[in-house]
Amino acid sequence: MNGESPLDRFRRWYNLLPPALRLLMTVNAVLFLAWFILQLVQPAAEFVVNYLALNTELPTPLFRPWQLLTYSVLHLDTSFFGLITFAFDMLWLYWMGRDYEETFGSHRLFGLYVLAALGGALLAVFGGSALGGNALIYGSMAAVFGVLCCVATLYPNRGIGLFLLGVVPLKWLAIGFLTLLVLTSLRSPAYVLLYLGGAGVGYLFAKAQQNGTDLAAWAQVFFPTRTQRTPSSRAGEKEGMFSRMEQWLAGRDKGESKPPRTSESRSSDSPSRPKRRARPAEPPAAGPADIDRILDKINERGYDALTEEEKRILFEASQDE
Repeated sequence: MNGESPLDRFRRWYNLLPPALRLLMTVNAVLFLAWFILQLVQPAAEFVVNYLALNTELPTPLFRPWQLLTYSVLHLDTSFFGLITFAFDMLWLYWMGRDYEETFGSHRLFGLYVLAALGGALLAVFGGSALGGNALIYGSMAAVFGVLCCVATLYPNRGIGLFLLGVVPLKWLAIGFLTLLVLTSLRSPAYVLLYLGGAGVGYLFAKAQQNGTDLAAWAQVFFPTRTQRTPSSRAGEKEGMFSRMEQWLAGRDKGESKPPRTSESRSSDSPSRPKRRARPAEPPAAGPADIDRILDKINERGYDALTEEEKRILFEASQDE
């Protein structure tokens, strides 16, 4: 409608993706498309299957430990069902991962994906060998399901609209998908353990985050904070949005109905506080009270209910962290 071609719209959409989500979706998509060509070349196909997919039969993973991660970006089923599975994985990664990354940071989404893939692989290897159910494993389902379970743990009552089912709380959605995955994989114990491992890592990751522990701190080296500030420049500023969001999530488990408020946010509610001087050339700066209001709105109605201005405020606050 604005003279944009579909390619231009795709480029604009792609460039607006947050960094970690863009990286993960790109790697999955490129390798999926590359497999259509590589499978026609026998030596290349054998290399991918033998060295990049996860063979749960011991001692193979002990001598090829990279398989514990590389399998999570491989999609080797090029049938119609395989295409549907790939699209399903990427859509859920996009739906769950974008809000999570924009709220909590790129390094957390990347770290969560990697840890969920690793946790599921380890449980599948050692548990599957113990049960005598070895398998060749590939696909991003365990990692994506880890992201879903993490978000469902942080926001258990957030609703998501599903065709024919209406609005379903995330906690029941995660439980339902996990049950469906387990039931459809009963003939392969390794895959059952893979999904359980990914889900378990997502749940533990969220609980650690609520308690103030960042299990993905190691991933900050790949996604450093864009805005660096000296200690003196941070003195007297509002508390970081990420930290306050984590305190809020932890407080909700204790029955608190609102995010924890700082002394500055409490003072902002006082009628005696002088009004800020208007800046015609720039939008007004958002204070802690504005962030609290936006976080309350996310909890009650979901991220999609935010206005463009509220999304801008939340994004700018995340960049200042």
